[in-house]
Amino acid sequence: MSRRESPFDRFSRDERALSYLTQEALREAFVLFLDRTVSRDRIVSIDSVAYELPREMGPSGRGGTKVRILHRLLEKTYHVLAPEGRLVRIQPVDLVANARAPRGHTEEEEEPLSVPVPTAADLAFERDVGCVLDEDGGVMKPPDDERNPP
Repeated sequence: MSRRESPFDRFSRDERALSYLTQEALREAFVLFLDRTVSRDRIVSIDSVAYELPREMGPSGRGGTKVRILHRLLEKTYHVLAPEGRLVRIQPVDLVANARAPRGHTEEEEEPLSVPVPTAADLAFERDVGCVLDEDGGVMKPPDDERNPP
């Protein structure tokens, strides 16, 4: 009958020295990357909690863009990469402060107005009928040859 070795005996028999990870190595080992789409209000949702991106994110933090969020599991924090390459910590939105904040818009944030593209029906109408208003906005008078048909 063979003798079973205890865990302590097996551990003691191993000649390799134990190596320990530094606190920094542990911090870097327990990191997740989350991809999120930014809302028009510079908000991302993580586990049903709204987090606001800082204005310094520039175009990469605008509505509709995708951002990669670094989640440090041991610290329970979330960070985004700012354009200049540094990590910026994001916080849950303070709804009370946000409700009282002034609503100023910058020129940069405004969306350009879009001009509708004419449809085939619009083009055919313009070709066949043309404009019915004169330069002053009044109704145009038809030419003499159209008033008195033969």
